[in-house]
Amino acid sequence: MPLVLVTLGLILYHTIYLVAFVPMGDVDFGWRLDDNALVVTFVPADSPAASALQTGDILQAIDSQSVTWTIWQPLYTPRQTSYRYTVQRNAEFLSYVIPVVPISFPLVVERLTSGLVAFLVWLVAAVVLLLATPQNEDAWLLGLTTLGVAVVLAASEAALYGVPGAWLSSFPFLPLVAVSLAHLALLPRRGARSLRAERPFHILYIGALLLGVFAVIELVVWNPRDFSLSKLTGVSLYELLYVCLTVGGVTHLTILGWRFWRMSPGYQRRQLAIVLTFTAVALLPGVFLTIIPRLLLDAPLLPWDFSIALLTLIPAGYAFVIYRRNYLGLDVFATRSLTYLLVALLLLTAHTSITYLLRQQPTLVALEPLPGALLLLPVLMAVPGSAARIRNALEAVVYGAPPTSSFGHLQAITAALAADPHPATLGKVMRDVATQLQVRQMALLLAEPSDRLVCIDQARLDEPVAVLPTAALDSFGLDVTTRRWIGQEESHPLLARHDWVAAVAPLSLSDTIIGVLCFGPPVPDGFFNARQIAYVGQVADVMAVAA
Repeated sequence: MPLVLVTLGLILYHTIYLVAFVPMGDVDFGWRLDDNALVVTFVPADSPAASALQTGDILQAIDSQSVTWTIWQPLYTPRQTSYRYTVQRNAEFLSYVIPVVPISFPLVVERLTSGLVAFLVWLVAAVVLLLATPQNEDAWLLGLTTLGVAVVLAASEAALYGVPGAWLSSFPFLPLVAVSLAHLALLPRRGARSLRAERPFHILYIGALLLGVFAVIELVVWNPRDFSLSKLTGVSLYELLYVCLTVGGVTHLTILGWRFWRMSPGYQRRQLAIVLTFTAVALLPGVFLTIIPRLLLDAPLLPWDFSIALLTLIPAGYAFVIYRRNYLGLDVFATRSLTYLLVALLLLTAHTSITYLLRQQPTLVALEPLPGALLLLPVLMAVPGSAARIRNALEAVVYGAPPTSSFGHLQAITAALAADPHPATLGKVMRDVATQLQVRQMALLLAEPSDRLVCIDQARLDEPVAVLPTAALDSFGLDVTTRRWIGQEESHPLLARHDWVAAVAPLSLSDTIIGVLCFGPPVPDGFFNARQIAYVGQVADVMAVAA
């Protein structure tokens, strides 16, 4: 769709311009927006600018071009080998020629980080929107919000380096993103939108739109005339909008936690638990392994780039809970992916922790990497057990409490059908499986010599099951088919004819379908998960042999 492509173009523009046309440097600058001044905030001791620039210097000009906070004019003339900086230091005006720092991998990674993370966020949004149907309002809210976050993320970083147009692509959209983040916490929803819950957000969206228009006026009209809200009232609009963004993020977490706390156990609470798990994996490593160690030890145990990239998991978690009902393979993919990710986090944290401890011992530094490898060996040995525990914990979140007797029940079914492979036994097995899955409605259909698919047993049905010709079996497929619950038409003959059918398991021998097992939705959840469907498929295989 056009909006998806336009946002991708904006992300690529800001990222490519930032990497290719803004000179590499190791000096940090920051805009002081009360007077629109660009101030030196950090100069490394080994920087080529260390003998010239000092923290607190105010840049007046770069190559005789006045440094002003503008929308379209770049700060730097691209592709120069050196730049003449005119700075104000106290009451003095000084001029220095400073060479460009040679391109290095760490500097390129630093410049690319925001753009790459923005691209990953955009990718999640694009998939969500491309799969969304007009009726799936949750997917549209998630997709549009995530698109906005992706563009703002890429443009905000580029704006600090004076990339033309970057301020206009980020600054005015901050309030809309803030409200959307808070609004996102109402997902996932079980039913239709509640007007009572939506009304406050409608008002907030109007306020955010007005703030965005005001931000455009400040950028386009006031700033070129050396005027701003800060000079008029002492309140920086830039800082105000970032406060709004912070409030939106905190509100998002607060609403999620409140909903989870108040909700009774069931499918919807499990959906919220999944979202909270993805959010925790996205945020907690950055807090406890990056920010806190940086403040206490001046050495983050987890690189900043990795911590920022983890934020992509927040929209990914929402996308998972929205679409897992339609695509059951997502259950398996999500649990495995999070398991691998958490194991990788464990190994990376262990490696950086061991390296940090070794560097505190001068006698061991010369022996690196041997001591680090030896100390990391116990961690590697513990990985298989840790991975199993992590996977079990994640499966408990995604699937709920595991069935305690699935394997034993399957063995009992096999033994019963082997001893008495008759239709009455098949019907009893069907009812036993339905009881275990907490399914009320069920039906067993078998192919007869008269080329008809006939129901031989059923339970709690208000209507007879349609008699289908055996030729219809060719369209069933050999895998268990489940109903798509979010605004999509059903192509399966039984799903299309009977609203109560939630899953159809074919009974097949040598790739030939000889019958089908139909189940209604489980109660109280209303939806099957991947583990339940796998179990139904195993039961169908056993019943096919008996049938």
